[in-house]
Amino acid sequence: MAAPERVSIPRDPDDDYSDGAKSERLAFLREQTGASLDHVAGDPIEPPEAAGNVEHFIGAAQVPLGVAGPLLVNGEHARGQLYVPMAIAEGTLVASYNRGMRLLYEAGGVTVTVTEDHMQRAPSQVNVLNTRGKRVVAEAVIPDELMKRVTRSDTALMFRARQTSTLGGLMSGANNNGSHSANAITAIFIATGQDAANVAESSAALVHTELRDNGDYYYSITIPSLIVATYGGGTGLPTQRECLEMMDCYGKGKVLKLAEIVGATVLCGELSLGAAVVAEEWVDTHDLLGRNRP
Repeated sequence: MAAPERVSIPRDPDDDYSDGAKSERLAFLREQTGASLDHVAGDPIEPPEAAGNVEHFIGAAQVPLGVAGPLLVNGEHARGQLYVPMAIAEGTLVASYNRGMRLLYEAGGVTVTVTEDHMQRAPSQVNVLNTRGKRVVAEAVIPDELMKRVTRSDTALMFRARQTSTLGGLMSGANNNGSHSANAITAIFIATGQDAANVAESSAALVHTELRDNGDYYYSITIPSLIVATYGGGTGLPTQRECLEMMDCYGKGKVLKLAEIVGATVLCGELSLGAAVVAEEWVDTHDLLGRNRP
């Protein structure tokens, strides 16, 4: 089945940080998602709204909030085009996830599912084996031509680099042979009111890749300990609720959808960062987009 037409987030090539560019994006997201986004746009948290979430309330810590997408998801609970809010202070990251989403959109989307749902407390390896929270598996197949056109890398080089990274992870004793799952998970956690401390176990990840005979690159990532919620706790704060509403993930019965979105977003970031490294663009990109020198 052909993918729906990709609807890109508006950008202003002359000044993408102007009030006008911000307003245009907010109007676009309101139209695309139906979320009000009044608090995302800057309305303050009123003191009574913080009850149950913080003590000795004095205000709010502002973290820049961006949006990446559209993310094309072929999940059991998350399907179609979605725009993902990411609260983050490191330049280049939203752009990188956005590029990965474009790559996988043109590849037909990310296939993702939640395979297990348990809760336990055990060391960072028992959780990997037995699941703590949601076990999410995301996968995609990227043709070589598409990889070259979008990322200026190629599938053979990506596969070779992935083999090296996996060996390095094994030698270091890490519970993650991916590149940076914590970046996407932290950014989405802060945007949507999750318990940020749970990034410690939620960012564990297991990557498997294959280079097929026709040059296609198969990439899958399993997140065995993803702890997320869509109801209660910080999810009810006004800004965080709006971010969840942007993805139609607020309220009871939406947690598996959110888990699939997180897994799909992580996969997009793994591919984009990996391509930037092997194409030798990672440093230049940070110099261009990720430096805020006085």
